[in-house]
Amino acid sequence: MKTRFLLISTCLIISIKINAQVLGCTDPLANNYNANATKNNGTCTYNATTADVVSSSNLPSQLLETSGLTFWNNLLFTHNDNDDLKIYAIDTTNGSITNSYNLTGTANIDWEEISQDENYLYVGDFGNNGSGNRTNLKILRIEKSSILNNNLKIDTINFSNKKLVVLCGYNTLLQPFTILLYDYESSNFFSGNKRKINLNLAFHQVEGIATNNGLKYFISNEFFSKSVVTVNQKLQTLNFYPYLSNYLGLTNTGIKSELPNNAITIYPNPVKHTLNIDFKPNKTYGNYLIINNIGKVILEGNLNQNTNELNVESLQNGIYQLIINNHQTIKFIKE
Repeated sequence: MKTRFLLISTCLIISIKINAQVLGCTDPLANNYNANATKNNGTCTYNATTADVVSSSNLPSQLLETSGLTFWNNLLFTHNDNDDLKIYAIDTTNGSITNSYNLTGTANIDWEEISQDENYLYVGDFGNNGSGNRTNLKILRIEKSSILNNNLKIDTINFSNKKLVVLCGYNTLLQPFTILLYDYESSNFFSGNKRKINLNLAFHQVEGIATNNGLKYFISNEFFSKSVVTVNQKLQTLNFYPYLSNYLGLTNTGIKSELPNNAITIYPNPVKHTLNIDFKPNKTYGNYLIINNIGKVILEGNLNQNTNELNVESLQNGIYQLIINNHQTIKFIKE
């Protein structure tokens, strides 16, 4: 008996769509903007730019060597880079000191920076202006809740090396500038856009910079006096909306901001007290979330009519996302 085998061969054809990435400059404000580019390769170039200061306040004599800024609790916090062991809370409108906190049990070898996260303020004692071989670098960490209770809790983070992104500086003639590094990948800060903004100030030793919303920046400078030139320590503000609003997705800020299909409109933007949310007729209402810049839900609720009003007066100044029906997102600025 013969046995026959029927061999059936089946070919499975898989179609794969490959979208080639186009490398180039993705910033529409750059000289060499490439509208076809899908991935930023860090090649953007810009015209020389000088920004004007929009307001200026003298800082008190206690801050002759102010050397860092961060914005928290609707105040700016700063410190000196001498032997002063205090951090100072200052009013953003006039530069006055509203409170000071003594970091008892610490030492100020060379405090150069102050920063924060959700729970802590961080003071960087890593200045290295002497021989350049300092090894006792450290960061002081202060619980925010202990500052509010006026019973400071401080611990220390020690390290032997540091990586810094310079956001402000000045040249040998004390001409200040800022460097904007953005749209970079991971921690490779120089892989994205690199833009220098000269500041329209003379003989200003700018050493501190902070922001409350990514567009409005505060800078502070040390006291400087030599020959016939005297520059007092000051707190000054900069408006970087023309340079960063597009990247931050805030190009529609102004009186009104809309979703691309015009289904939902919010205004005013920026907002101080009441945020209005208007739905196009026949559009479905729904729930809303307001999320801050670290992804925390600050407000939530329901929208049940064509025109809705949200009281956002209690929000701290900054950039927020309004998410409607869990998928429609509009950014707005609280001032």
